[in-house]
Amino acid sequence: MAAMAPQSPSAAQLSATVLGYCVVLGSTTRSVPQILRILRNKSADGLSLAAQYSELIAYSITLAYNLRHRYPFSTYGDTAACWLQDIILVLLIAKYRKQLGPKVIGSGVLIGLGSWALCSGAVSMQMLAALQASTILIITFGGRLPQIILNARRGNSGELSPLTSTMNLAGCLARCFTTAVLTKDSINLAGTLVQMVLNGILVWQVMRTAMQDTSSRPSSSAGLEEKAA
Repeated sequence: MAAMAPQSPSAAQLSATVLGYCVVLGSTTRSVPQILRILRNKSADGLSLAAQYSELIAYSITLAYNLRHRYPFSTYGDTAACWLQDIILVLLIAKYRKQLGPKVIGSGVLIGLGSWALCSGAVSMQMLAALQASTILIITFGGRLPQIILNARRGNSGELSPLTSTMNLAGCLARCFTTAVLTKDSINLAGTLVQMVLNGILVWQVMRTAMQDTSSRPSSSAGLEEKAA
C-alpha cells in the first residue's frame, strides 16, 4: 500500500502562520514607546506597578504552557518578547516611584524561579492548564482592570503610551485568528478574547485623554493672549 502523502497546509493555516510571525516581530517593539516615554519624562505617573507584576506572572505561565504543549513558535513567540519588556517596565516604574529595593528584587527572583519550575516539568500538565486558565483572572483583575480603574479615577491615562496600547489591541486581534486556526486551544483563545476587550477599553481611555489634551491647548494659548493684552 502506498504511503499517504502529507497534507499541505491550507490557505488559512499559511495566513495564520505568516500573521503569527508578524505579531512576534511586532511584539519585540511593543513596549518600546512606553519605555521611551517613561525615560523621556522621567516619570511613571499613572502607570500601575501591580498591573505590570500581574501581567508578568501571566506571561510566565502562558510561555510555559505553550512551550510544554510544543505549539508552533508563531503562536506564542510574542509572549516571550513581552515578558522581557515587562521586566524592564517593572524596573523603570519601581525606579521612578522610588520603590526599587529588596521587595522588587525578591519578587523578581520568585517569578524567575516559578518560571523555571513551570517550564522544567516540575508542575504537572493538569496543574499548568489550570494555571493557564487562571491567567484570564490574573490579567483581568490584576493586570488590565487596575490600570483601567486608575485611569478612570485620574480622569486621564497619565504616561500610558497610545502606541503601546494600540499595539496590544492589534496583537490580540491577530492572536484570536492564529490561535483559532493553528492550535484551537480554547484556554488560550478565551484569554486572548478577554485581553482584547480590556485592551480596547484602554485604547479608548488613551484616545480620550489625547482628545482632552488637544482641546485644552487652544484655551491655554487664548488665556496667555488675554494676559498679554
